[in-house]
Amino acid sequence: MDPTRRGFLATAATTFGAAAASSLVQAEPQTTKEAHEFFDPADLPWHPAPGFGSGVWERIVSGGRDEGVTTRFLRFDPGSGKDAVVTHDFWEEIYVVSGTFECGGRTYKEGCVAVRPPGMPHGPFHSAGGCLNFEVRYRVSR
Repeated sequence: MDPTRRGFLATAATTFGAAAASSLVQAEPQTTKEAHEFFDPADLPWHPAPGFGSGVWERIVSGGRDEGVTTRFLRFDPGSGKDAVVTHDFWEEIYVVSGTFECGGRTYKEGCVAVRPPGMPHGPFHSAGGCLNFEVRYRVSR
């Protein structure tokens, strides 16, 4: 998305409100997210995370219609995870907010960060004691 359109969507959200900006975003759902000024994400609902078994939950902060354009919290209940190694066509940045997160047989503690380019294999994922991650997913067009 070009910087002019991104700036326009942010300005529309501030000027006309989220509902008006949302209608603009729907015209291009693959490459945009909703604009939100500061808010408490605790008010957002938790849903089962697609592609994971039971015990893995997501709280969508923005985006989500296209899994590659999403900002979310991802919560693993103790003992939950996914046994597969995955790749995808978008960038993914993860911050371990709390607990411990296991990926590819290694354990990462609170404060660890991952930055994964498109096509990078990663997984399996587990959390023995539970964890909360913050994820930002996006596509970069050339």
